[in-house]
Amino acid sequence: MRNLFTDGKNSIWHVLFGMIGYYWSFVSIIFVSYQIITEIPILNPNMFIDLAEFLAGYLFIFTVCYLSALCIDACIDLEE
Repeated sequence: MRNLFTDGKNSIWHVLFGMIGYYWSFVSIIFVSYQIITEIPILNPNMFIDLAEFLAGYLFIFTVCYLSALCIDACIDLEE
């Protein structure tokens, strides 16, 4: 099993798909389905690394949007 983010451009794609999947859920569904379907019947341990990279991108965008919303709300409250 490889480490996170050690697969070069492939790892970058996984993270980008996670970021895109935050906004368009069909990308998430297609990516996760593809990862699972292509590994059946024998699960490759690297599949879980690929999904973790995807989740890292998804959570990054989620966190940025959440924190920016908090900052925007705080600024609006200060102006009032």
